[in-house]
Amino acid sequence: MSKRSTVSFPFGVAWATPDGLALAGVGGAINAIEPFMKRDEWRAQCLPDTLLAHQYQNVYFGFFTGGNFVFDRTNAEGPLTFGNYSVQGAWYDPETSKLYLLQNGGIFQWDADTNK
Repeated sequence: MSKRSTVSFPFGVAWATPDGLALAGVGGAINAIEPFMKRDEWRAQCLPDTLLAHQYQNVYFGFFTGGNFVFDRTNAEGPLTFGNYSVQGAWYDPETSKLYLLQNGGIFQWDADTNK
């Protein structure tokens, strides 16, 4: 639905589909969101056609019009969390493993130490 939703991981590739978040790896492809959201909820809440995504520490960060979600398949307590963090752009630097976000005309590093 959005080519900007495609994210590469060491374990596979994830991207937005009309039905949810596809995750493909060595074992095949699954709809990773299906256990947590129905198709209609996915479309209404995550707006997959507007999705801009990147990985950070092997976690899927999805930004859509008006908010964001984080999908961490290794977090048994809450693999899917939502926020209201809206961005206009994002870039992941593979050399430094840092995620940068464009928000309201400024560039910010995700998870930066604000005490420096």
